[in-house]
Amino acid sequence: MRGQIQICDVQADEAIFIIEQKKKEIISYANEACQNMVKRGGGVIDLKVKVLPQDISLKEISPNSGDMIVVDLFINVCESMGANIINTIAEHTAPYIEQLVGGRAGIKILSNLATERRALAYFDIPVKEMGWKGASGEEVAKKIMEAYVFAKNDIYRATTHNKGIMNGIDSAAIACGQDWRAIEAAAHAYPFISNNNIFIPNNT
Repeated sequence: MRGQIQICDVQADEAIFIIEQKKKEIISYANEACQNMVKRGGGVIDLKVKVLPQDISLKEISPNSGDMIVVDLFINVCESMGANIINTIAEHTAPYIEQLVGGRAGIKILSNLATERRALAYFDIPVKEMGWKGASGEEVAKKIMEAYVFAKNDIYRATTHNKGIMNGIDSAAIACGQDWRAIEAAAHAYPFISNNNIFIPNNT
């Protein structure tokens, strides 16, 4: 899972250099907030820092504001859901990073876009078994693929297409006591990810 620490009003290049030089020390300090998890083989295993682009709307209300960076902490939460401990780790670590680079810590919280905690599932259905209401399996398969191509290439169709899929996923999530809103948010954000704005540790 990923915890994020926003640091505002810094000089980005200098702050990034310091954080990268002190990476091991920051991870060690962060793990002080989750010692029981570390004993179970988990805890903070990596971090990455990135600079966010300057935003004109922020400059309009705060002309003298400095750069904004984000420190992403990658946390092995073992078998736990992890939200509370991630927030605790981020809140514990933020003042330490402030001391290292200056600036001001803003948001200190988990991300629900769990790109490092994915699971893959698939299944096979023989085409001949897909017959329905007088239509052959081949006909049904063709219509499914036609609907897929429609949704793939038209955002208006994709929105409703995905809503239908999430009807089933949300129902199962609610029945299991899961945070269905987080699942919805992540499912809709995931298609917009590119390799340029995510970081997946080497051990995943």
